Amino acid sequence: MLEECGGPVSENIFIPVAITIRCSFREIRITPAYKTQRWRDERLDREAVLKLLEELKAEMKETLGDKLVGLLLFGSYSRGDYSASSDVDLVILADGLLSRAEGDAIDDLIAERSFRHDVVISAIVYPSKTFQEYSTPFLLSVKEDGIAI
Repeated sequence: MLEECGGPVSENIFIPVAITIRCSFREIRITPAYKTQRWRDERLDREAVLKLLEELKAEMKETLGDKLVGLLLFGSYSRGDYSASSDVDLVILADGLLSRAEGDAIDDLIAERSFRHDVVISAIVYPSKTFQEYSTPFLLSVKEDGIAI
């Protein structure tokens, strides 16, 4: 369930000033720091994205422990050709498969960061062994352009 509080900015645009997200195991209250639609006027630079991902990694480490092998930023933010509408592409390397509860917890952490920073974080979980052993075009691209977090 998603509750929005706020007021109309114009006839066609509604900017929430606060939202509450009820995830599988907790409630998250987020108050955006921006006053306008950030994606139209500005973008997160690579440094801000890397900082965001460092914080996310620390939270994931608390949740997964040693099962978290690493994070790789790939796509436009790793290549440097991102734009105001770019998403943040992320590969999460895990030691084996994640349980449903672990996957849900990771999804909740990503959703919280996405809402808080007004950016879409697209994440794919790969077992580390699979990532190392296979060489699909996608995996080769991530291995070539990826930035370890």
